[in-house]
Amino acid sequence: MLKKERRVKREILSKSRALSKTLHTKFFSLKYFKENTNKSAKAAFVLSKKISTKATERNKLKRQAHSVLDKIFHSIKPGFVLIFYMKKEAKTASFDELSKEIFISLKNIRALEVVDSNNLDN
Repeated sequence: MLKKERRVKREILSKSRALSKTLHTKFFSLKYFKENTNKSAKAAFVLSKKISTKATERNKLKRQAHSVLDKIFHSIKPGFVLIFYMKKEAKTASFDELSKEIFISLKNIRALEVVDSNNLDN
């Protein structure tokens, strides 16, 4: 689970549709925008029952995604709000595939400060 200061609040989630840009990948759609603050970046993972009717499977996927994000959170630029809408394909993805996809998508939206992909292996 993400630390409280790194979580996206409900009111931000609701207004994110109007403010955000979207990046689609194989395993998730990433909605993102930059707030006008110097506070640390925030993230949320949204998994519907369409992905899996079993809460344990959805929670496992959330835990894996949180774990990936925790490893690279220090290198995400301040002010970014990231909302990951997971797809069904993510359920069958390996941890390495998921971590690589998250890293590449954050790199594509320029949310990362200078960092290399070797940090994912730690």
